Amino acid sequence: MLTANALAQLAPEFSTPEKPVYFRIQFTQGNVFLSDEGNGNLLKSQVALPVEAQKFQFIGTKKKCVLRSALGHYVTMQKGKAPDGRDGQFFAATTDATKAVNFAFKALANTFELAHLGIASKNFMNLFGGGGAGRVLGVWSFGDKKTMLFLLKSSDIKVSMPDRYTGYHNVVRAMGEYPLAGVSTFAPPRIPSLFGIPHLPTRVPTLGWNTVCPSATDNWARASLVA
Repeated sequence: MLTANALAQLAPEFSTPEKPVYFRIQFTQGNVFLSDEGNGNLLKSQVALPVEAQKFQFIGTKKKCVLRSALGHYVTMQKGKAPDGRDGQFFAATTDATKAVNFAFKALANTFELAHLGIASKNFMNLFGGGGAGRVLGVWSFGDKKTMLFLLKSSDIKVSMPDRYTGYHNVVRAMGEYPLAGVSTFAPPRIPSLFGIPHLPTRVPTLGWNTVCPSATDNWARASLVA
Protein backbone atom coordinates (compact mmCIF):
# COMPACT_ATOMS: atom_id res chain seq x y z
CA MET A 1 0.00 0.00 0.00
CA LEU A 2 1.32 3.44 -0.96
CA THR A 3 0.59 6.72 0.79
CA ALA A 4 1.77 9.87 -0.99
CA ASN A 5 2.58 12.99 1.04
CA ALA A 6 3.17 15.06 -2.09
CA LEU A 7 1.83 15.39 -5.60
CA ALA A 8 3.51 13.62 -8.46
CA GLN A 9 6.60 15.50 -9.61
CA LEU A 10 6.02 18.10 -12.31
CA ALA A 11 9.63 17.68 -13.44
CA PRO A 12 12.18 14.91 -12.83
CA GLU A 13 15.02 15.58 -10.43
CA PHE A 14 18.33 14.24 -11.69
CA SER A 15 21.17 12.79 -9.64
CA THR A 16 24.47 10.92 -9.79
CA PRO A 17 25.35 7.38 -8.70
CA GLU A 18 27.19 8.90 -5.72
CA LYS A 19 24.32 11.22 -4.72
CA PRO A 20 21.11 9.45 -5.73
CA VAL A 21 17.63 10.94 -5.62
CA TYR A 22 15.19 8.07 -5.91
CA PHE A 23 11.75 8.00 -7.47
CA ARG A 24 9.05 5.41 -7.81
CA ILE A 25 7.84 5.19 -11.40
CA GLN A 26 4.10 4.63 -11.43
CA PHE A 27 2.13 3.69 -14.53
CA THR A 28 -1.23 5.40 -14.77
CA GLN A 29 -2.70 2.18 -16.19
CA GLY A 30 -3.34 -0.34 -13.42
CA ASN A 31 -1.76 1.59 -10.51
CA VAL A 32 1.48 -0.40 -10.76
CA PHE A 33 5.16 0.47 -10.44
CA LEU A 34 8.33 -0.27 -12.38
CA SER A 35 10.29 -3.02 -10.62
CA ASP A 36 13.87 -4.28 -10.97
CA GLU A 37 13.60 -8.10 -11.01
CA GLY A 38 17.35 -8.71 -10.70
CA ASN A 39 20.45 -8.57 -12.88
CA GLY A 40 19.80 -10.09 -16.31
CA ASN A 41 16.04 -10.32 -15.79
CA LEU A 42 13.26 -8.39 -17.51
CA LEU A 43 11.77 -5.46 -15.63
CA LYS A 44 8.15 -5.90 -14.60
CA SER A 45 5.23 -3.93 -13.29
CA GLN A 46 4.33 -4.71 -9.69
CA VAL A 47 2.00 -3.46 -6.98
CA ALA A 48 3.57 -0.95 -4.58
CA LEU A 49 6.01 -2.87 -2.36
CA PRO A 50 8.43 -1.71 0.38
CA VAL A 51 11.52 -2.88 -1.55
CA GLU A 52 14.56 -1.17 -3.06
CA ALA A 53 13.76 -2.75 -6.43
CA GLN A 54 11.06 -0.13 -6.99
CA LYS A 55 13.31 2.89 -6.49
CA PHE A 56 15.04 4.45 -9.51
CA GLN A 57 17.28 7.43 -10.09
CA PHE A 58 17.67 9.45 -13.26
CA ILE A 59 21.28 10.15 -14.18
CA GLY A 60 21.80 12.83 -16.83
CA THR A 61 19.39 15.44 -18.16
CA LYS A 62 15.78 15.61 -19.28
CA LYS A 63 16.91 15.22 -22.89
CA LYS A 64 19.26 12.30 -22.25
CA CYS A 65 19.46 10.18 -19.13
CA VAL A 66 19.83 6.61 -17.89
CA LEU A 67 17.83 4.84 -15.20
CA ARG A 68 19.52 3.08 -12.29
CA SER A 69 17.68 1.21 -9.54
CA ALA A 70 18.54 1.27 -5.85
CA LEU A 71 19.82 -2.29 -6.34
CA GLY A 72 22.58 -0.84 -8.54
CA HIS A 73 21.21 -2.12 -11.86
CA TYR A 74 20.88 -0.02 -15.00
CA VAL A 75 17.90 -0.27 -17.32
CA THR A 76 18.84 -1.89 -20.63
CA MET A 77 16.96 -3.70 -23.39
CA GLN A 78 17.30 -7.34 -24.37
CA LYS A 79 15.53 -10.23 -26.04
CA GLY A 80 13.05 -11.98 -23.84
CA LYS A 81 9.68 -13.69 -23.52
CA ALA A 82 6.53 -12.07 -22.20
CA PRO A 83 4.30 -13.94 -19.72
CA ASP A 84 1.91 -14.70 -22.59
CA GLY A 85 4.70 -16.49 -24.48
CA ARG A 86 5.44 -13.83 -27.07
CA ASP A 87 9.08 -13.08 -27.86
CA GLY A 88 10.40 -9.56 -28.24
CA GLN A 89 12.76 -6.84 -27.08
CA PHE A 90 11.99 -5.79 -23.51
CA PHE A 91 13.52 -3.59 -20.85
CA ALA A 92 15.75 -5.44 -18.39
CA ALA A 93 18.27 -4.90 -15.59
CA THR A 94 22.05 -4.99 -15.98
CA THR A 95 25.12 -4.19 -13.89
CA ASP A 96 26.91 -3.03 -17.07
CA ALA A 97 26.56 0.75 -17.34
CA THR A 98 27.72 0.67 -20.98
CA LYS A 99 24.53 -1.24 -21.89
CA ALA A 100 22.21 1.29 -20.27
CA VAL A 101 19.45 2.69 -22.50
CA ASN A 102 19.44 6.46 -23.04
CA PHE A 103 16.03 7.97 -22.37
CA ALA A 104 14.43 11.34 -22.93
CA PHE A 105 11.45 12.68 -21.00
CA LYS A 106 8.37 13.96 -22.76
CA ALA A 107 5.56 15.57 -20.80
CA LEU A 108 1.88 14.87 -21.41
CA ALA A 109 -0.51 16.88 -19.19
CA ASN A 110 0.52 15.96 -15.62
CA THR A 111 2.32 12.77 -16.65
CA PHE A 112 5.60 11.84 -18.33
CA GLU A 113 6.63 9.36 -20.96
CA LEU A 114 10.09 7.86 -21.42
CA ALA A 115 11.44 7.67 -24.97
CA HIS A 116 14.15 5.15 -25.88
CA LEU A 117 16.60 7.31 -27.84
CA GLY A 118 18.03 4.30 -29.67
CA ILE A 119 14.72 3.63 -31.45
CA ALA A 120 13.41 6.02 -34.10
CA SER A 121 9.64 5.65 -33.65
CA LYS A 122 7.09 4.01 -31.32
CA ASN A 123 9.85 4.21 -28.75
CA PHE A 124 8.08 5.02 -25.47
CA MET A 125 8.30 2.62 -22.51
CA ASN A 126 5.04 0.70 -22.43
CA LEU A 127 3.30 -2.02 -20.43
CA PHE A 128 3.36 -4.93 -22.86
CA GLY A 129 0.04 -6.64 -23.50
CA GLY A 130 -2.11 -4.61 -21.10
CA GLY A 131 -2.14 -2.92 -17.71
CA GLY A 132 -1.73 -4.37 -14.23
CA ALA A 133 0.95 -6.22 -12.30
CA GLY A 134 3.31 -8.79 -13.78
CA ARG A 135 3.70 -7.10 -17.17
CA VAL A 136 7.02 -6.81 -18.96
CA LEU A 137 7.97 -3.50 -20.58
CA GLY A 138 8.33 -2.86 -24.30
CA VAL A 139 7.90 0.26 -26.43
CA TRP A 140 4.91 1.82 -28.12
CA SER A 141 3.50 5.12 -29.41
CA PHE A 142 3.47 8.38 -27.48
CA GLY A 143 0.15 9.09 -25.78
CA ASP A 144 -0.93 5.49 -25.29
CA LYS A 145 -2.51 5.03 -21.87
CA LYS A 146 0.01 2.28 -21.02
CA THR A 147 3.01 4.60 -21.59
CA MET A 148 1.97 7.38 -19.20
CA LEU A 149 3.95 7.68 -15.96
CA PHE A 150 3.82 9.49 -12.65
CA LEU A 151 7.06 10.18 -10.77
CA LEU A 152 6.78 9.89 -7.00
CA LYS A 153 9.81 10.98 -5.00
CA SER A 154 10.74 8.13 -2.69
CA SER A 155 11.26 10.40 0.32
CA ASP A 156 7.75 11.82 -0.06
CA ILE A 157 5.85 8.55 0.10
CA LYS A 158 5.37 5.65 2.48
CA VAL A 159 4.94 2.10 1.25
CA SER A 160 3.58 -0.60 3.58
CA MET A 161 2.98 -4.29 3.12
CA PRO A 162 -0.05 -5.01 0.89
CA ASP A 163 -2.99 -6.89 2.35
CA ARG A 164 -3.15 -9.49 -0.41
CA TYR A 165 -1.28 -12.80 -0.59
CA THR A 166 0.11 -11.96 -4.03
CA GLY A 167 1.64 -8.82 -2.61
CA TYR A 168 3.34 -10.73 0.20
CA HIS A 169 4.62 -13.29 -2.31
CA ASN A 170 6.15 -10.51 -4.39
CA VAL A 171 7.88 -9.09 -1.31
CA VAL A 172 9.34 -12.50 -0.43
CA ARG A 173 10.47 -13.00 -4.03
CA ALA A 174 12.07 -9.56 -4.13
CA MET A 175 14.00 -10.33 -0.95
CA GLY A 176 15.19 -13.70 -2.28
CA GLU A 177 12.96 -16.75 -2.24
CA TYR A 178 14.15 -20.28 -1.54
CA PRO A 179 12.28 -23.10 -3.30
CA LEU A 180 10.92 -26.07 -1.36
CA ALA A 181 11.94 -29.56 -2.38
CA GLY A 182 10.69 -32.97 -1.37
CA VAL A 183 12.87 -35.64 0.23
CA SER A 184 12.69 -38.70 -2.01
CA THR A 185 14.82 -40.94 0.24
CA PHE A 186 12.57 -40.78 3.30
CA ALA A 187 10.89 -44.03 4.38
CA PRO A 188 8.70 -44.31 7.49
CA PRO A 189 9.79 -46.84 10.13
CA ARG A 190 8.24 -50.30 9.91
CA ILE A 191 6.31 -51.27 12.99
CA PRO A 192 6.22 -55.10 13.19
CA SER A 193 3.53 -55.32 15.79
CA LEU A 194 0.89 -53.10 17.33
CA PHE A 195 -1.41 -54.36 20.08
CA GLY A 196 -0.08 -57.85 19.33
CA ILE A 197 -1.24 -57.80 15.70
CA PRO A 198 1.73 -58.68 13.41
CA HIS A 199 0.37 -56.97 10.31
CA LEU A 200 -2.36 -54.38 10.59
CA PRO A 201 -5.44 -54.55 8.39
CA THR A 202 -5.19 -52.61 5.12
CA ARG A 203 -8.89 -51.87 4.73
CA VAL A 204 -10.21 -48.34 5.21
CA PRO A 205 -11.36 -47.85 8.84
CA THR A 206 -15.07 -47.56 9.38
CA LEU A 207 -14.87 -44.29 11.35
CA GLY A 208 -14.15 -42.22 8.28
CA TRP A 209 -10.37 -42.08 8.20
CA ASN A 210 -9.80 -42.20 4.41
CA THR A 211 -6.04 -41.95 4.38
CA VAL A 212 -4.50 -44.11 1.68
CA CYS A 213 -0.88 -45.04 2.17
CA PRO A 214 1.47 -45.06 -0.84
CA SER A 215 2.77 -48.62 -0.54
CA ALA A 216 2.47 -51.89 1.29
CA THR A 217 5.46 -50.99 3.45
CA ASP A 218 3.33 -48.28 5.03
CA ASN A 219 0.53 -50.59 6.13
CA TRP A 220 1.41 -49.87 9.74
CA ALA A 221 -0.25 -46.47 9.30
CA ARG A 222 -3.62 -47.94 8.39
CA ALA A 223 -5.15 -48.80 11.72
CA SER A 224 -8.57 -50.37 12.02
CA LEU A 225 -10.66 -48.59 14.61
CA VAL A 226 -13.07 -51.51 14.89
CA ALA A 227 -12.55 -53.86 17.81
